[in-house]
Amino acid sequence: MYSIIDLETTGFSPKRGDKILEVGIVKVQENDKIVDKFSTLVNPNRDISNYHVHGVKPSLVKNAPKFDELKDFIRSFVNGSTLVAHNASFDLRFLENELIDQNENLNAICTIKLSRMLDSTLPSRKLDILCEYYDIEIKDNHQAFADTLATTKLFTKLKSEYFKLHGDNKFKQEFVSPTSFGAIDEKNVNRVEYKRKDAHKGVQKEKTKLQDFISRLPIDSLSDDENAKQYLDTLNEILLDRIITNSELSELEELVSEFSVTKKDIIELHKQYLAEVIKIYLLDGKISEFELKDLSELTKLLGLKQADLENLITAVKKNKIVSGINYKSKNEIEGKSVCFTGQLKSKIDGSKVSRSLAQSIAQEHGMTIKKNVSKKLNYLVTANPATMSGKAKKARKYNVKILAEPEFWRLLGVNVE
Repeated sequence: MYSIIDLETTGFSPKRGDKILEVGIVKVQENDKIVDKFSTLVNPNRDISNYHVHGVKPSLVKNAPKFDELKDFIRSFVNGSTLVAHNASFDLRFLENELIDQNENLNAICTIKLSRMLDSTLPSRKLDILCEYYDIEIKDNHQAFADTLATTKLFTKLKSEYFKLHGDNKFKQEFVSPTSFGAIDEKNVNRVEYKRKDAHKGVQKEKTKLQDFISRLPIDSLSDDENAKQYLDTLNEILLDRIITNSELSELEELVSEFSVTKKDIIELHKQYLAEVIKIYLLDGKISEFELKDLSELTKLLGLKQADLENLITAVKKNKIVSGINYKSKNEIEGKSVCFTGQLKSKIDGSKVSRSLAQSIAQEHGMTIKKNVSKKLNYLVTANPATMSGKAKKARKYNVKILAEPEFWRLLGVNVE
């Protein structure tokens, strides 16, 4: 029996604190028949800065199981089988760090090494290159389960070629090394899987919270200026981090119940809020790709449609929208403290904004820069509001306001790309 495995991780070094983000395992019999498959995202309980590689953003793994919750099942799942991985030394470093106990050792067949033994002429041993060479279809590269399936097909072809050249007994002598763990109480082992499709559904559900909320409101209109202002102020505070929690949604529901605000009122207030953001983004006469992405995100969070966004952009450009929200002026942010976590995404004049540049701009606007998060900190700025960095955890613990990067630039009145 073989267990073909692939991992997605937060980085390259478990010794430096990098963790497993996603696990894919396929169990295959000696006759190449697949007998079981396992796939799950993993909450690394730390920041994820390389999501551009594998597409695993913090929002996808916040509800995923931690590796400790999966450890016993994975040990049980692969026990007695020979591990196989592409670039096995990489996967083994992480598995040895998070999976095995003291005095246990892991070995694995590496499809890179096996391919090199069979054909030394190829200039590259990347999984997608080898799959193309052997006419193996690979979908969703850098997703653990998809890469595991591709590696399984690649291993089957390589094993078959080795059999033809050297025989199956020689292969077993050279490569087969069943994994052996200590005693495992399999009756008490739970199989927990949280796949990408489940995570995406969860994220989509989060984004439609207000939309579902609006659908439950009465249709008749009843408006009050003061009530509307209070609702908009509350909404603005909630959307600073571009995340709507259940407690925040409850806060809005209480306001709506207290003010007897209706569906029509809410939709108009949300359009007014979005129009104000558009107006600020258009101060330089254009909406950058970075800003448009934020507007699209806000549109979903507000329960509005893409057509609403497009119509509002047109209306604001024609000066048909009157401002209804008072945002912080420079005097109000002067002296406020700010800290940054993670890598920023925005650009200014075509160049990516470094943390030092962001800090300089914040200082120019009268803000105080802090290295660490404390109870006295006013704002923590992050490109990924769902980040699990140490700073973000402290900010949530101390109730420090977390600003999504677009909101930070908007707060300062700085136009970015």
